[in-house]
Amino acid sequence: MRLKAFAVKQWGGERSFTIYVTALPAGLLVERCSIDRWTPQNPGGYQRPPDERRLGWRRGAALRYLLRELGCFPTSILLNIRGELIFREEWSSGILTLGELHIDDGEPLWVIDGQHRVEALRRAVERNPEYENYPLIVSIMRLPDRFDELLLFYIVNRRQRSVPTDLAYRHLQRMLLKRGVDWLYELEGGRGVRLALAAEVVDQLNSSERSPWRGRIRRIWGGAS
Repeated sequence: MRLKAFAVKQWGGERSFTIYVTALPAGLLVERCSIDRWTPQNPGGYQRPPDERRLGWRRGAALRYLLRELGCFPTSILLNIRGELIFREEWSSGILTLGELHIDDGEPLWVIDGQHRVEALRRAVERNPEYENYPLIVSIMRLPDRFDELLLFYIVNRRQRSVPTDLAYRHLQRMLLKRGVDWLYELEGGRGVRLALAAEVVDQLNSSERSPWRGRIRRIWGGAS
């Protein structure tokens, strides 16, 4: 397999890493990828089976998002090559290098982060073969040691933090004002609509001249309104 890719070199502590950023069609990724899942027979695995609650047609599920909602996966899927790869440089800006990446046809693409996106695309392809050409941004690393995969998986998944609750309410409020109740209900259900309305009510109470709470409600960030 030959791919045009950008090579990005990063470093920290006593180590340096090269990340190859490119795009793959969903059909190829689904066919070539492998996921190192923990089982009693594979105690060295580090991932669990995909959570069905994050797939299918319920709100927030990856397949619903892909086929019925925004359908955009802007963050890259993180892959690893445990074997050999070759990168032939063609152009460099100093911090970014463009070239051709060579990966052996029999070399698995180990998914460190993004298995639910991959599984959603697998199901989308089964429903509609046109999704075989859906382009996915991927970041590819070469980490021969399986433990390094585990470590990256842990850092990416364990240390990531969701949007603070108070700020999430503001996001919902803006969605409500921009797209309306029906759109927000379809996206986040009744609870999302109620939280958006609650944020709007708080703002009205804090700004209306007739409100006894005018100017007295403080946001968690940014001090007084």
